[in-house]
Amino acid sequence: MNAWYWTVLIVGIVTIFIVMLCLSRIVITCTYRHVAKDDLLQLKVQLWRFTIYKFETPMIHFNEVQQSVTFTEESESAGADKTEKKKWTWHTMIHFWRDSRRMLKQVVDLKGKVYAFLAHVTVQSFSWRTELGTGDAASAAKIAGLLWGVKGSLCGYLGTKLKWQKPPNLIVVPHYQAAGWAVSFSCIVSFRLGHAIRTGIKLIRARKAHAQSSNDSYQTG
Repeated sequence: MNAWYWTVLIVGIVTIFIVMLCLSRIVITCTYRHVAKDDLLQLKVQLWRFTIYKFETPMIHFNEVQQSVTFTEESESAGADKTEKKKWTWHTMIHFWRDSRRMLKQVVDLKGKVYAFLAHVTVQSFSWRTELGTGDAASAAKIAGLLWGVKGSLCGYLGTKLKWQKPPNLIVVPHYQAAGWAVSFSCIVSFRLGHAIRTGIKLIRARKAHAQSSNDSYQTG
């Protein structure tokens, strides 16, 4: 009787914990700022208001001669801090672009499942401010108008795929006399962990099925 009681109790507690975990929301905060030669990119992932992952790149340096990008990556996961200096060359970026295209093609093939997940993603806040100047008033005005159109179209498309708690804050400030540009971006999104797990399982199964069908077609061909 005692063993049965403890077994039921443990199973019940584990079940309740799993249900609570699946219903819990993952909150992702992403910010980026570029002013003059200073860059700052931050990414934070939270669960139950605890930070489970943090990523920060306080400096991004573009080397036009070597055609490379050097940045310092500071990350924190499970309480462990890690600082690493990385360098992306032109060849590294090409490989990254090819891998991204391959992954994007797979996502497009499975877009129904991806869109189903995006429908459960909530955008809590979205702010995108751009200041730009070319030194010429006419060209600055044209670029500002073009940028307004790009921002509006992008947010309009995302508005059909995601749930927004409030309208996005889009700002474009043209400088008609000075030359230069500055960007500040901030976005907070959240989704239930259960939806992410379910979508991940569906994508893995679909990729395995696609790979199996491709192998069968190759062998029969």
